[in-house]
Amino acid sequence: ASTRPHLSFPLLGLLGIDLMSLLVQQLLDPCLESIGRITDLVVCRNIFIISNDNFCITRWDAANGLSEKIEVARKRSSNDTIHRIFMDPTGNHVLIGLSNEEVYYLHSSSHRPKKISQKLSGLCESVSFMASKCTTQTTKPFLVGTSEGVIYELEIESSGREKMCQIVY
Repeated sequence: ASTRPHLSFPLLGLLGIDLMSLLVQQLLDPCLESIGRITDLVVCRNIFIISNDNFCITRWDAANGLSEKIEVARKRSSNDTIHRIFMDPTGNHVLIGLSNEEVYYLHSSSHRPKKISQKLSGLCESVSFMASKCTTQTTKPFLVGTSEGVIYELEIESSGREKMCQIVY
């Protein structure tokens, strides 16, 4: 038997209230007005990264209530969208996968994402960071899986410099 507590809020369901939507709305209320339509959201260590349909992300620090809107790329076609976003377990490193198969990197101390120089084969669909290895200064080696079934191993420094990008499968 599991010792993990099971939380249930049947009254909210009966009233037609989605608990997750309610929590997100309450937590993000200070910065929701400027976000637009949310397309993806990741959370780690009180840091929310929210992508929208305006080709921007909002980085919101729930601990201090500060939010920052960041344009992902200045040059893009009208068809480009943010496909997926990923954040490492430290909350310092963010990968932003675009619909045109480009990938951008954003460090917690940076205000401008940097394009990963090697174009991946397919859309960035999954990322696996090694939680015990990530630091503030570097991602250490991590894996990126694409829609074409290709798996890459990457390592990126906080400056955005790629130390490694190679196909492993």
